[in-house]
Amino acid sequence: MRYAIRAAAAAGLLVIGLAGRPVPGQAAADAHYFPETRHTVSGVFWDYWQSHGGLAQQGYPITEEFQETSPIDNKPYTVQYFERAVFEYHPENKPPYQVLLSPLGTLALQARYPKAAPADQQPNRQDARTFPQTGHMLGGGFAAYWQQHGGLAQFGYPLTDEFTETSATNGKPYTVQYFERAVFEYHADAPANARIMLSLLGVSRYHARYEAVDNPRPAQWPPAPGLAPTDRPVLLDATFATADLAAWQPLPTPDDPASWRMLNAHLQQDGGPDGEAGTDEAVLLAGDPAWTNIQLEAQFFNTSGAPTGVVWRAAQGRYYRLQLLPALPNKFPKASIQLVDGNQVRTLISVPADRFAGFEYGHWHTIGITAQGGLQQVAFDGAPLVDVKDATLAAGQIGVYATADGATAFDNIRVQQLAP
Repeated sequence: MRYAIRAAAAAGLLVIGLAGRPVPGQAAADAHYFPETRHTVSGVFWDYWQSHGGLAQQGYPITEEFQETSPIDNKPYTVQYFERAVFEYHPENKPPYQVLLSPLGTLALQARYPKAAPADQQPNRQDARTFPQTGHMLGGGFAAYWQQHGGLAQFGYPLTDEFTETSATNGKPYTVQYFERAVFEYHADAPANARIMLSLLGVSRYHARYEAVDNPRPAQWPPAPGLAPTDRPVLLDATFATADLAAWQPLPTPDDPASWRMLNAHLQQDGGPDGEAGTDEAVLLAGDPAWTNIQLEAQFFNTSGAPTGVVWRAAQGRYYRLQLLPALPNKFPKASIQLVDGNQVRTLISVPADRFAGFEYGHWHTIGITAQGGLQQVAFDGAPLVDVKDATLAAGQIGVYATADGATAFDNIRVQQLAP
């Protein structure tokens, strides 16, 4: 990589803190709840947010506080993600250096340009200042903004000169400049006092670290662990030992159905109609429309931040659905039983995040559904998870559910007959 990054900066974060304030997570009167994103900022993080640019510079909070291992020093810290920044709490530092900002500009530059510096950089020489620490120049409007909004302490050294880059947020080209802790964008069509904006690096970092599809090659997916033996009558036992999907049918969609295939002895969700990754929901059905009192078991392996689960009593576009979400650092429920009727989805019951934190990426998990009369019960990895009484649907097929991103596999799908 041709651009220079100062060693201290590559290892460090923003060294600004607030002495004598409550630590993150501590009950404090100085806290604020943001209904826009349904998250709360409190203690030193809230004080820092208010005194360092607020919404314009930091953006809305997009998570609560949680523990995260730093990619810089591999140590765990209490962090909170905002649209344009990530706050870290460093109790090992003396005040006022306990609240630090992650070097998101450095990480973004390395991620987007891993082999070489961005092309066609042009130094802005208007009232410019050259930084020998990185060999780059800061001038013009970017220099004025840098100086007026915190300078070196807030943004760090420039890592590039100015150049044109296509925004990952809206696909439009902007003049940008990378700094250790930010990326400046020039929006010519914005009002005169708002033409310089900060990239949504917090959002991008959160997505890349917690939501982006990893989707390893199928050969890397480990085999499923298998289900325990049973003495009940078995109606369906799909182990996907062959490449025959004749017993399975994609749920009809307004467009073409998503792709599924047998691969490495499991059922692989294979993206959209053309195999491309997408956000559309994909349901694959099997079994007898007359099935009513059953126990459904299925094992799944997921490598994305998208929901997954199973469906049962599916008939004429209506079905019960278990929706599971991965263990992401937010307060949203990670497990819900839903009633789906065409494009209408009604949540019957959800599990609070403090009771079920979500499934773990890159591991096989086992779902258990017991549908008996009007009682719908869910188990996860052998432990009871949630149940609800609803008799809207009496009978139907079973199926698997995922987002059409090619990042979910299923195996060992078994249906057993239960007594009425």
